[in-house]
Amino acid sequence: MAPGPAPRAALVALLAAACLSWALPAGEAKVQTDLVPTGLPTQVNLYAVGWKPSGAEALVVGDHGTLAVYEHAAGRFRKVEAPSAPDFLMGVAWSPGSGFALAVGSDGGACIYNGREVTSVGTGTTGYLYDVDWRPDGSAALVAGSGGTLLRFAGGAFSSLQTGVSAILYGVSCHPSDGSALVVGVNSTFLRVAPDGAVTRLPFEGDRTLHSVAWNPRGTEAVITGANGIVATYDGSAVSFVTRDTDNVFLDVCWRPDGSEALIGGDTGIILRLREGRLTYIDSGIRSLIQGIAYRPDGSYALGVGNLAKCVRYPQATAERRPGLLDNPLVLGGIVAAVAAVIALAAVKDRRDRMGLRRRGRPARDLRRARKKGK
Repeated sequence: MAPGPAPRAALVALLAAACLSWALPAGEAKVQTDLVPTGLPTQVNLYAVGWKPSGAEALVVGDHGTLAVYEHAAGRFRKVEAPSAPDFLMGVAWSPGSGFALAVGSDGGACIYNGREVTSVGTGTTGYLYDVDWRPDGSAALVAGSGGTLLRFAGGAFSSLQTGVSAILYGVSCHPSDGSALVVGVNSTFLRVAPDGAVTRLPFEGDRTLHSVAWNPRGTEAVITGANGIVATYDGSAVSFVTRDTDNVFLDVCWRPDGSEALIGGDTGIILRLREGRLTYIDSGIRSLIQGIAYRPDGSYALGVGNLAKCVRYPQATAERRPGLLDNPLVLGGIVAAVAAVIALAAVKDRRDRMGLRRRGRPARDLRRARKKGK
């Protein structure tokens, strides 16, 4: 059955809003991404990316023990042989001053990449380890994992911190100045880790699966993302939702080094930009999960990595370009008006059909939105 006038009016409003959502404020560059070939087999899923402090290279990790280096100067990837790496590498972060990266993954596995070779490090755990982040001074790294596991890596060895929870912990972010950290996970698990390692649970509404957290460079605000469309901010005292209760899953978040914006990666290739409390959708050009995203230390661009060995490069928001058609409000208004006119004509036709006149058009199709989620 064709929708009646009321549903059609709602559809007009929906389409108008959709068109307007692609328009950017006057003078702002249109955001685009470039696909960066990784040279890796398409069956490889990439889970995380971490930049070397110098910005010369980024280390990308994934399943099948995959480690690959993105070389900034050459703009290309090279695979790193890592026979001792865990089967699934889930998180990676470079030490701020020691010239090596720490990667963590399945079966309690961890390894160190020093720019030349990979060596394994015992953690004393057997569950999955999902994320790692370093204190800015490089004195220690925190690692979040399954079963409420929270590890500290310092002096070349791991030690365990007592969290008081058994939930999976997916994300960790160290504060840029005060020595504390935030940790997130399933069942609305939201933890603060004090500089001495004491863990306190913070309130978070509902029963949510939280995937990632990141402090801004000034330490004044953290962004939290998760399943069911969760994007929230935390100012050190309270959580505020930017969006929630949608069918999206947002898996990782990073800040631009100057703190001007955060990037969020998620399902179906979604990238969102959060700036001054406003979200902007960025079409990454891919439809597979974006599992990890990170800005180059100078803020010039970010790399997003995900399923099917995909990697996208997000240029600076201020990159120069020629204005597009949708930047012209007259063109945009004309598109919306044309859509409204077509739907209005269809509504008149439906009315004639209900009066018993002969139906000569094609049956109306239901409005559907298909989403295919990766694992």
